[in-house]
Amino acid sequence: MLDNCEHLIDTCAELAGWLPTRCPMLRILATSREPLRISGEQQWRISTLSASRVDQAHSLTEFANADPLPGTPPVVVEATAAATPPAR
Repeated sequence: MLDNCEHLIDTCAELAGWLPTRCPMLRILATSREPLRISGEQQWRISTLSASRVDQAHSLTEFANADPLPGTPPVVVEATAAATPPAR
Protein backbone atom coordinates (compact mmCIF):
# COMPACT_ATOMS: atom_id res chain seq x y z
CA MET A 1 0.00 0.00 0.00
CA LEU A 2 1.31 3.39 -0.99
CA ASP A 3 -0.58 6.19 0.78
CA ASN A 4 -0.79 9.90 -0.11
CA CYS A 5 1.17 9.46 -3.34
CA GLU A 6 0.39 12.99 -4.49
CA HIS A 7 3.19 14.23 -2.25
CA LEU A 8 5.80 12.15 -4.14
CA ILE A 9 3.88 11.33 -7.32
CA ASP A 10 6.90 10.72 -9.58
CA THR A 11 8.72 8.54 -7.04
CA CYS A 12 5.59 6.54 -6.22
CA ALA A 13 4.85 6.04 -9.93
CA GLU A 14 8.40 4.84 -10.53
CA LEU A 15 8.27 2.43 -7.58
CA ALA A 16 4.80 1.13 -8.51
CA GLY A 17 5.99 0.59 -12.06
CA TRP A 18 9.23 -1.14 -11.05
CA LEU A 19 8.06 -3.46 -8.24
CA PRO A 20 5.84 -5.68 -10.43
CA THR A 21 8.79 -6.31 -12.74
CA ARG A 22 10.50 -8.01 -9.79
CA CYS A 23 7.37 -9.49 -8.18
CA PRO A 24 4.93 -10.39 -10.99
CA MET A 25 2.11 -11.46 -8.62
CA LEU A 26 2.30 -8.22 -6.61
CA ARG A 27 -0.75 -5.98 -6.48
CA ILE A 28 -0.39 -2.40 -5.28
CA LEU A 29 -3.06 -0.27 -3.65
CA ALA A 30 -2.11 3.39 -3.87
CA THR A 31 -4.02 6.39 -2.59
CA SER A 32 -3.52 9.71 -4.30
CA ARG A 33 -5.37 12.79 -5.41
CA GLU A 34 -3.63 12.39 -8.77
CA PRO A 35 -3.28 9.32 -11.00
CA LEU A 36 0.13 7.66 -11.14
CA ARG A 37 -0.22 7.36 -14.92
CA ILE A 38 1.44 3.95 -15.13
CA SER A 39 0.62 0.87 -17.20
CA GLY A 40 -2.15 -1.27 -15.69
CA GLU A 41 -3.39 1.45 -13.34
CA GLN A 42 -7.08 1.31 -12.40
CA GLN A 43 -8.64 4.37 -10.83
CA TRP A 44 -11.55 4.57 -8.41
CA ARG A 45 -12.75 7.95 -7.28
CA ILE A 46 -14.10 7.91 -3.74
CA SER A 47 -15.38 10.78 -1.67
CA THR A 48 -13.17 12.32 0.97
CA LEU A 49 -13.73 11.37 4.58
CA SER A 50 -15.82 13.91 6.42
CA ALA A 51 -14.64 15.09 9.81
CA SER A 52 -18.08 14.40 11.29
CA ARG A 53 -17.77 10.70 10.38
CA VAL A 54 -14.46 10.49 12.25
CA ASP A 55 -15.82 12.46 15.22
CA GLN A 56 -18.78 10.08 15.58
CA ALA A 57 -16.51 7.07 16.15
CA HIS A 58 -15.36 6.47 19.71
CA SER A 59 -12.33 4.41 18.70
CA LEU A 60 -10.26 3.50 15.66
CA THR A 61 -11.74 0.00 15.73
CA GLU A 62 -15.29 1.39 15.79
CA PHE A 63 -14.42 3.69 12.89
CA ALA A 64 -12.82 0.87 10.88
CA ASN A 65 -15.85 -1.39 11.48
CA ALA A 66 -18.32 1.25 10.28
CA ASP A 67 -20.08 0.82 6.94
CA PRO A 68 -17.86 1.93 4.05
CA LEU A 69 -18.56 5.16 2.23
CA PRO A 70 -20.72 4.79 -0.90
CA GLY A 71 -18.56 4.05 -3.92
CA THR A 72 -15.66 2.57 -1.96
CA PRO A 73 -14.00 -0.06 -4.15
CA PRO A 74 -14.43 -3.64 -2.84
CA VAL A 75 -10.66 -4.11 -2.65
CA VAL A 76 -10.43 -1.25 -0.13
CA VAL A 77 -13.30 -2.67 1.95
CA GLU A 78 -11.63 -6.11 1.97
CA ALA A 79 -8.19 -4.72 2.84
CA THR A 80 -9.66 -2.68 5.70
CA ALA A 81 -11.54 -5.68 7.05
CA ALA A 82 -8.41 -7.83 6.93
CA ALA A 83 -6.33 -5.21 8.75
CA THR A 84 -8.91 -4.35 11.41
CA PRO A 85 -8.56 -6.10 14.76
CA PRO A 86 -11.72 -7.89 15.90
CA ALA A 87 -14.00 -5.97 18.26
CA ARG A 88 -13.57 -6.90 21.91
